[in-house]
Formats: sequence, structure tokens, C-alpha cells
Amino acid sequence: MSSLHFNNSTCGMVDVWYESHKSLVISLCQELDCLDKAQGLIDKLLEKPPALKKLKDGHRPKRSKSAFMYFCDDKRKSVADKYVKYEVGVIAKELGAMWHKQENRKKYDELAEIDKQRYACDMEEYKENMLQFS
Repeated sequence: MSSLHFNNSTCGMVDVWYESHKSLVISLCQELDCLDKAQGLIDKLLEKPPALKKLKDGHRPKRSKSAFMYFCDDKRKSVADKYVKYEVGVIAKELGAMWHKQENRKKYDELAEIDKQRYACDMEEYKENMLQFS
């Protein structure tokens, strides 16, 4: 867990370091009245910051699904069978159109509410466990 926080903190520090040095070069060029050469100096003296990717916590609970996602899970198979030759985008558009026409969304809203409560409980438990590590 500590490596996750260390890595993500390092990502932020690299950006801060680059921006502070970049602003230092720009302010120095302003004082010397050669602001037009600032970008050339930045390119010459400062390497681009490495593209560090923040790590995700694999133990964090997954977010809750929306009512629309439950609707898509329920109807995707029938729509995919209907549009066999088409790509995923066409199927998604059709599902969206069906969702807008759907009048009785109560079933999907209830499923989404149950999942929202599940997520809230899991997050509470997750945050309690995280307090032990900090």
C-alpha cells in the first residue's frame, strides 16, 4: 500500500519540479528582456517530465452501476442478435434510444439503488482498513 502512495506522490512531485524550473527560466528571460528565447532554453535545459502513470488501488471497491447499465446488461443480448452485422457503437446507440423510450424504469432504478448501497458499505469498510495503514 505504501508503494502506491509513494508512486502517486512521486508523479505529483515530478510535475511540480518541472513547472517550477520552467517558471524560473521564464522569469529569468523576462529580466534579461529575451522572452522570445525562453521556449528554446526550456527545450534545451529541461527534459520533458517523464510520463509517470498513477497507480490504481486494486483493493478499492468497484463503483456502483447506474440504472442504464443494468438496462443495457438486460437488453444487450437481444439487441446484438437483432444487429448481428453491426459494430458495438450501433448497438450502444440502439440501447440508448431504447432507454429514452423506456417508461417503466423502476426495476432498473431499484437494482441501481441496491448497488449504490453495496458500494457505500464497501467503501466504509475500505476506508476503515485504510486507516490502519496510515
